[in-house]
Amino acid sequence: MALTRLNVNVEAHKSSSPEVYGFHKNENGQLIVTTTNAGADNISHSTFTSFEDYFKGPSGIVFSISNGQLIATL
Repeated sequence: MALTRLNVNVEAHKSSSPEVYGFHKNENGQLIVTTTNAGADNISHSTFTSFEDYFKGPSGIVFSISNGQLIATL
């Protein structure tokens, strides 16, 4: 599965926290999503540079894959 650039425009609900979502594949080709845990966790520079793509949005987005497509559920 190839990752393509995500263009996300989300107006966050006032009660959500800002979140960074980073995407990369492991050695088995599995998609890995790394988050900042609603701002509670830091992402190291080396982890951040390993991302194939990332975006900033509200906390609570759930990701799934359907027919090879990445689905983001708000």
